Amino acid sequence: MVACFLMPRIGIHFERSRKPEVVGVPLVLLDEEKRVFVTSNEAETAGVRVGQTLSAASILCPSLTAVVYDRLAYEPLAAKVWELIAQETSFVEPDSPERCYCVLDNMLGVTQADLLLRQIHALGVRPVSIGLGRSKLIAYRAAVLCEEGLPLRVAPENEVDFLGEVPLTELPIDVKSKQRLQRLGLTKLKEIVNVDARRFSRSFREVVQSLQQFALGNDGSPVQPLWPPPSLTETFIFEEVAPAWDRIEAALKNRSARLSEALLRDRQYCRAMKLTLVLEDEKPISLSEKLVAPSSTEGQIYRGARRLLRRIYADHAKGCSLEEHTFPVLSFTLECAGIDIGSGIQQTLLDVYGNALPDERRRAIDATLGFARSRWGAKAVVDASAYLSGGQRSFYTGTLGSRLNEKVTVEEVDDQPCRFRRKEHGTVPIIDIVDRWHERRWNCGVEIDRWFYQVQTPGGLAELCRIEKNEWQLKGVAD
Repeated sequence: MVACFLMPRIGIHFERSRKPEVVGVPLVLLDEEKRVFVTSNEAETAGVRVGQTLSAASILCPSLTAVVYDRLAYEPLAAKVWELIAQETSFVEPDSPERCYCVLDNMLGVTQADLLLRQIHALGVRPVSIGLGRSKLIAYRAAVLCEEGLPLRVAPENEVDFLGEVPLTELPIDVKSKQRLQRLGLTKLKEIVNVDARRFSRSFREVVQSLQQFALGNDGSPVQPLWPPPSLTETFIFEEVAPAWDRIEAALKNRSARLSEALLRDRQYCRAMKLTLVLEDEKPISLSEKLVAPSSTEGQIYRGARRLLRRIYADHAKGCSLEEHTFPVLSFTLECAGIDIGSGIQQTLLDVYGNALPDERRRAIDATLGFARSRWGAKAVVDASAYLSGGQRSFYTGTLGSRLNEKVTVEEVDDQPCRFRRKEHGTVPIIDIVDRWHERRWNCGVEIDRWFYQVQTPGGLAELCRIEKNEWQLKGVAD
């Protein structure tokens, strides 16, 4: 069961916690275009609505206070909520500080949602809406419509009726398709369920078919386990109290080398670092920073850890009243967070000299080849170096995922295709059946079963689809 947690005013709560002077006054958060993005209860009572310009909102509420929306500042507070949810499930996908998806138990989902609701309220975050359903789309719609403090669960038999009133403008489709749907008089999901998509062009037909899947509650977007983010930690405990500075730095360098070894072994990078020091008779002190570039080497990690150590030492020295300052470190924990390749890295897959990030290049190529071989067969994908070993040559390939949707005539032996005929290419013999699978789809409210065959031909690989007993389509070919 998917649960959607909506906290639309978490930014308002954070701004009032750091600026007590705006408590109880009308407050709005503005987006980059200076439009109202979030409103407080006081501003909403005065008539201010999301999407209005600041000038229009100020006319409705002269005492309005406006603050620019700061996502980075709100995420630490939202992370506390995500941590609470992560205690109940391993699948937590934060979408924004205001919205988070997770997977709860089918039988105990409502009980878990009630428990999490009370824990989130204890943090001071209000209001909180929780919707539960079979997919993200259903859970989000339920969270929008539910009352404060009462999680709303949508039963499977009520999904179609529940989603029928969803406006098409709220769904992820392009502007031109929305305008065309309006010209056709289609404004809600329930109006598009029985539309025959075959009379439209291919691009618009795909839009209509995806909307029909939405009407059935199938959004094709499972919840991803994105929280807590992957991290590596190393801890060091000193034998003496208040070790010398060079002793602390040596220990940091040792732990940095171990973290670097783990990252390089898996060809990964860290995008953030956190250093936690445990001092004698004091609370642990933590400091973190986001790195300018993803790091994995010992030198990069050690330099970041040493920067954090010096900042913690400087803050501790300012608060010490003794003439001779001591730094009574008992232990420290160094954490590399944000384990990933990093958004700041450009994967140069076609670098013929191999100088641009070879590890990432090789990993991306291996992942692509692994997917292609699992989808099209191990013999269908070969290394291009086999063709280039004797010198530079020119050769052509066909896209593995190219769409043909060409009607063909197929001859069968023991219910297995043995050859097929194309209009302009003649008869093509089938050497071997590489793979076979079954798919079931919904089209205009009708369930359609299709069998797919990956076949080896003298010219390469082909994909055949049997829709009915004697109706076949050639979906794609690759040489």
